[in-house]
Amino acid sequence: MTRLSLEEIKQTEFNILKSYADYCKKNNLTYFLCGGTLLGAIRHKGFIPWDDDIDVFMPRPDFEKFVKLTGFNPINPSYETCFYRNSRTIIPYPFAKVIDMRTKVIEKTKPEEACMGIWIDVFPIDGFSNNMFVNKLFCIRKLLWKRLCFTYSDDLSKVTDKKKKIGKALVMPFLQLMGQKRLFNKLDKICRKYDFEKSTNVGCTVWGYKIKELMNKKDLLPASKVTFEGHEFDAPAVPSAYLSSLYSDFMQLPPEEKRINHEMLAYKL
Repeated sequence: MTRLSLEEIKQTEFNILKSYADYCKKNNLTYFLCGGTLLGAIRHKGFIPWDDDIDVFMPRPDFEKFVKLTGFNPINPSYETCFYRNSRTIIPYPFAKVIDMRTKVIEKTKPEEACMGIWIDVFPIDGFSNNMFVNKLFCIRKLLWKRLCFTYSDDLSKVTDKKKKIGKALVMPFLQLMGQKRLFNKLDKICRKYDFEKSTNVGCTVWGYKIKELMNKKDLLPASKVTFEGHEFDAPAVPSAYLSSLYSDFMQLPPEEKRINHEMLAYKL
């Protein structure tokens, strides 16, 4: 295997993103750049210089169509859309990843057999309640199940924090008894409580930034266009509304000690 540089990792991810966006356009599927990828598009017109991943999200109906469609009609022969419910490659996350199967990434806390190729993350956007207090309780409940999902997929021998290791070891027998698919089904069911189509407030409930990612649907649809690495991609209707909620003064660069990435060890097979 040949180790890839940060720039080669970014280029591989960008190639996946372009293919993904073309596929969505061809199949009339709605998507948006989100998280740090959208922030990079607005602030840097591309990748945040120290970042090393790409995130997109899709309204739940489009997300479900996408994972089903790519199951028999993949984006291209080298890419696989992986989702815990219906893909050949089972991933330990309750959202989808489009993975370049010609590569491999070694992750710090994951067992060797759970490591996969370079990817972009594809998150579903679900509904929220109109009551903010209910939404806060909803996010606390979701966060608990998210942490259980993380614990299930961790290799405990690679966890260095002693308190975290003890806590994870205590709940692991329960999680193993429950099983990966039932665990993710539970989180998935919680996140789909409020129907996207019927909701005024929406957001990425399945992972994301909890209550900070909540937005009014009019700030999401219809999609706007942003430039990322010289190409146009779809973004929320009002990117500043979404980014302000996540990052406050999003045009301000963070202090140097917070300019971190995933420190990927990625290889070409």
